[in-house]
Amino acid sequence: MNNSNETEAIVNKIVIVQVTRIGDLLQTFQAACTLKSTYPTAELHLIARRQFAQGLQFLLKNVFDKIIYLDIRDFVGTDPLIELAEVRANLHNWLAPLAHEKYDLLLNLSWSESSSLLSTLVAAKYKLGLRKNTLNKTVITDEWSAFVFSFVMGSNLNPFSLVDIYRNMMAKGLPPYQAAAFFPQAREIHYDFVVHPFASTPK
Repeated sequence: MNNSNETEAIVNKIVIVQVTRIGDLLQTFQAACTLKSTYPTAELHLIARRQFAQGLQFLLKNVFDKIIYLDIRDFVGTDPLIELAEVRANLHNWLAPLAHEKYDLLLNLSWSESSSLLSTLVAAKYKLGLRKNTLNKTVITDEWSAFVFSFVMGSNLNPFSLVDIYRNMMAKGLPPYQAAAFFPQAREIHYDFVVHPFASTPK
């Protein structure tokens, strides 16, 4: 990295949006471990649903520098007659600290309408995964996210591990000289097993 442009372009601060269930969080954790081991100085943040991530904090804190919990009750409270203006104010207050983080890369590893809206609202220089454009249309700009959205969701025929897909998406968000260092470690044969007995499908 002798080139000053490379130094300026380096991705140092990454936020990952993973608002789905425990199994997806565990796979996100595995992919993030590779990224963190390749770039130990990179700062990784995670946005995850409190009900799923809080119980895994003992594990997630080993790779993520900050975990931002998402809980719908933070926005709507417990009052069924809450005004829309109050909900919007609560959302603004939740987002405000994230605006000061100055993320280099946002990586949305969830495939839902709510996650695409959230990814649109969180500021970052570069974004991968689902998000919305100014016309409120879903936007996908990288190949791996498009592959997952088109062929993996709702199908049992995916030939790739989600961990490997997540690693490829992460590398896509890195400058070429960073990605080149990231990929060799991502392709090493290394077996980790996590027993997750609450999966909703036979596999």
